[in-house]
Amino acid sequence: MDDLKTELLSSISRIICNKYPQTGIYNTNLPNLYISRFNAQRMIYRHFIHPTFIVFLISGDEVKGEFGDSKFSIQKGESLANNIFVPLSISLPPCSTENPILTVNVPLYRPYISEVLSHLTTTKNYTSVLNSFHTANTDKKELSAMLSILHLLDSKEDVAYGYELALKELYYNLLLGKHGDFIRGIFAGSLRNNRILEVINYLSKHYKENPNIKELADKAFMSPSNFYKNFGEITSLSPLQYVKKLRLYEGRRLILTEKYTVSHAAHTVGYLSRTQFSIDYTKIFHHNPQEDCNPSAQK
Repeated sequence: MDDLKTELLSSISRIICNKYPQTGIYNTNLPNLYISRFNAQRMIYRHFIHPTFIVFLISGDEVKGEFGDSKFSIQKGESLANNIFVPLSISLPPCSTENPILTVNVPLYRPYISEVLSHLTTTKNYTSVLNSFHTANTDKKELSAMLSILHLLDSKEDVAYGYELALKELYYNLLLGKHGDFIRGIFAGSLRNNRILEVINYLSKHYKENPNIKELADKAFMSPSNFYKNFGEITSLSPLQYVKKLRLYEGRRLILTEKYTVSHAAHTVGYLSRTQFSIDYTKIFHHNPQEDCNPSAQK
């Protein structure tokens, strides 16, 4: 890592540490921009993550995790972009108040991305949106644009226009960098893929309901058979399997972090039967949910 990149990461780290001294995931005054700080090792479970976010690891050692069934790892100075709602679990390495793990989650807005793309003359090919996430080294231009965004955190004035300009500068550099092909795949992909992604986003908000394949196919303007096939190509799951995973990951998060009982968690995520919830939970996580309610019971 060269001196300028190290200096940029240090500058970003100082801004975050000064403003957010405690562990937490913080909303900021900048729409949909989130900053996370962790001062102690832990596991994080979330039932899905917003699509079209990019997460920058600013400080800390290697962070490992799983998006659905796919494993990932990112190092300090790297970033991860994703394009669909997927169950997420993260294992944080040892960290402390003096050496915290810091991340910045930045939204990728379609109108701004489209505007930036319209000014680019590059003919680079983009990857298929069949990949749910992409990791890459963050370069100095991207970090410089990130620093410009973070300087808006304490502004007392209307920052809307400055935030828009700073985001577009970041997007410009991302599109020309190592994430470029992947981001193009999200925003300039085929009509078929975009329609499936819209349905995936719909399911992420209605996972407690029992999906009707015909209704979902209508939302994608496809026949049920084509929808089923295309959905499987993008997610590697059927719609029912996808919804089941969303329910189970959210159920586990509720048990582990919100201290729900098994019955309460099952009901909250849309299961009518506690027994069926426990059976499905055990198949996915290889132990029953009661063990997560009582960690001391685990061997």
